[in-house]
Amino acid sequence: MKPRVSRRLATPAKQLGPVLLFLGVWAACGYATFFAFAPTVSFDRSRLNLSYWGPLFLLASVASAAIARVLVPRHSVVLAPMVLLVIFFVTGHKLNWHETFSGGSWKEDAILLDQLGAMPLERTTKFYAAPNDHLILSFYSGLPVQDITPVRKPYLDSYRGDIVYIDRTVSVDTGLLTAESVRAAALRDGLRLSPEAAETWSILLRTRDYREAMLKSLSRGSPHEIEPVPPFGGSFWMHITASFHQYLQTPPWSL
Repeated sequence: MKPRVSRRLATPAKQLGPVLLFLGVWAACGYATFFAFAPTVSFDRSRLNLSYWGPLFLLASVASAAIARVLVPRHSVVLAPMVLLVIFFVTGHKLNWHETFSGGSWKEDAILLDQLGAMPLERTTKFYAAPNDHLILSFYSGLPVQDITPVRKPYLDSYRGDIVYIDRTVSVDTGLLTAESVRAAALRDGLRLSPEAAETWSILLRTRDYREAMLKSLSRGSPHEIEPVPPFGGSFWMHITASFHQYLQTPPWSL
């Protein structure tokens, strides 16, 4: 290949040969190590990217510097970041100008942490959360939040202390599935509910979609059915669906 490749192209690659080889081996080892040793609960694409993202970022930086030295040797220091930025956009990435610490999920996390701080907690209380969330919640709350994945149901059923499961899933509360609205819907159907029963049905109806999705993802082999919709649920769900669609179509500034 020597006669076919000019020195202008071959020199930067030759100088950076050991660096390119080191970064390539580093990325390949990280990729293979993840597949060989990552536990099932951590086997996720976002975590797989972490195993080789560092060396590949350095590799892209080195390649950008080499390209800049070939094109404009005198101004390669200025051109190299521009080349890397072009590679960044061409590979499908985009800049996120809206992610701030004062909005988005941080605001919901602040509300959650305030609620945890206001709860009367005992020393025997167990805290659980979904994978990854337990690390975030432990860091920001200072509480020993554990991963719920390896915990078996018999242990949870037999535990005598309080158990708090924290779910950071973002949901929209329209204020329609309150205990009062459930009691009113039951009365329209000729059924009188006690305040306790109305509160129970309010919680079950608000969490129904989420619990169905969780059961489908956790028990794909033999899916379990949750409680049936109450007799007054048919007309009530139609009213809720229409109100929810109207809620979604309402501009935020008019709420």
